Amino acid sequence: MDLTRLTGSISVFAAFLSLTCLLLPGCKKAERQAPEMPTLTYEHPVAMDIPVKGSWVGHLDGVDNASIVPQVTGYLQTQNYSNGAVVKKGEVLFRIDDTVFKDQVTKAQATLEQSQAQLQQLNYDLQIYKPLAAENAISKQKYEDTRLSAIAAEAQVREGTAALELAKKNLSYTILYAPFDGIAGISKTNIGDLVSPESGALAIVSSVDPSASILPSPSRNGFNRREKTGMKASARTASWTSRSRTAAPTRNKPPS
Repeated sequence: MDLTRLTGSISVFAAFLSLTCLLLPGCKKAERQAPEMPTLTYEHPVAMDIPVKGSWVGHLDGVDNASIVPQVTGYLQTQNYSNGAVVKKGEVLFRIDDTVFKDQVTKAQATLEQSQAQLQQLNYDLQIYKPLAAENAISKQKYEDTRLSAIAAEAQVREGTAALELAKKNLSYTILYAPFDGIAGISKTNIGDLVSPESGALAIVSSVDPSASILPSPSRNGFNRREKTGMKASARTASWTSRSRTAAPTRNKPPS
């Protein structure tokens, strides 16, 4: 091939490529765009009071909680309320079998009457023996024995009176009443159980008004303050509220 003809062909091809690059947009240098100015936003803190509130899981408890404990030993006969029911002061909660206690009252009454009759007889004898002893119609020893027996009989009357009162009191203990208005809890015994002061409480009566809400001690955010693990508050204030000083931001327009 002729060298002159080859060189001319290469020149024509190079010129064609240069013309193509000029016509195509991809061969042009990308124009650089100027960056946009950012918008400046700033805030001024304003001091104000913001309430800080918190809620916790707690439980209600009566201010007064009375344990219903039997004062005598006997078999539980009846439970006169439903577990968890609202009861009134003086309402009957339980009855213990009172057969034995009624017999004790009857026996104490009979013993007292016997002592009273003996004392009455001795006092009558003293009235007779006193003038006779003064006239030496009877021995002074007999009169003195009768007088001392009357003193002993009088003491037996006092003892019998106290025994009768105790028997009546024990009989009254067979009925257990609600000490105040409230809610009677679940009975811890069954009908027919042998109960006594050592057996513990039959149930617990809790007051309703007033009552208390038992809440865990709140950990106050930002204060690192600790209180006792339990606190009592009114049921109306079941959530703790405090106030703290903090800053609330307000937005302004950027400076012109």
